Amino acid sequence: MTTYTFHTEGHCMGGFVPTGAELEADPTPEIHPGQLVAVVLKKTGPMQGLAHSLHGNGWLGVVKMLLGTTETAGGVTAHMLAQLNPPIVLAVPEAHVVAMHRMPVPR
Repeated sequence: MTTYTFHTEGHCMGGFVPTGAELEADPTPEIHPGQLVAVVLKKTGPMQGLAHSLHGNGWLGVVKMLLGTTETAGGVTAHMLAQLNPPIVLAVPEAHVVAMHRMPVPR
């Protein structure tokens, strides 16, 4: 199993993923709705504001909960990603995701 570890920053997942936590992501298994994911975003497109704020601060990506994947009325595949603080659901077009890897629930 090929995994990698990283440190979190921020409070967007509430106390579920504390800031400064060391987490492990696994790029090999299938991801299912309800699982935590590490997401790397492209620096261009509709998510560029978030991506630039991440990359400008030296962060590579975000930790969110995958709610599922859907297709919009326009035929665009989008990943529905959630955070807890503040509670938000983001529809992130698949074309703007560089990588999305599963993470075990933090202990």
